[in-house]
Amino acid sequence: MRRRELERDPRRAVKPVLTVLLIASLVSGVFPVAAAWPPWADDGEESSHDAAVDVTWLLEHMGGDLAVVDVRELTDYTAGHLPGAVHLALDPDALESGPAVFSRIGLAGDERIIFYGADALSERAALAFWLAEFSGARRAAVLDGGVAAWTAAGRALSDGTYHADAAAWVTAARTD
Repeated sequence: MRRRELERDPRRAVKPVLTVLLIASLVSGVFPVAAAWPPWADDGEESSHDAAVDVTWLLEHMGGDLAVVDVRELTDYTAGHLPGAVHLALDPDALESGPAVFSRIGLAGDERIIFYGADALSERAALAFWLAEFSGARRAAVLDGGVAAWTAAGRALSDGTYHADAAAWVTAARTD
């Protein structure tokens, strides 16, 4: 029966083969992104730069060169956001010009950037993270749990609006 299904639609056999090849290349280190991940691993800094950080980590590291970026809808941002967070409006144009989008909200690419959304399943936070990574940001991460985790930890939200002056994006886009 299985052979007949494959004879009718040979594309069904391709997906499992590609999956095996992808897994094998990741495990073997042949896949270039896996070999270069994480991008900051060789920059001489401590090795705790994960793609996701929790509320405790964020509280310990607030200030300095840390930029906190809210990627929720503007109405949600104005209703309450993490203290000091700037708002980033992600739209389809953002995908074409990541550095320009980040520069408008005061990011240069060399600071530590923490993106967050409403909860742990924020597609916008993930999109902003990958756009920043692609644009050359070396220390970007997503707040695990987003605003929901922040408030669950008993932390207050701010209703003040923060505007940052535009900055020049200083890092080069990743080509790997």
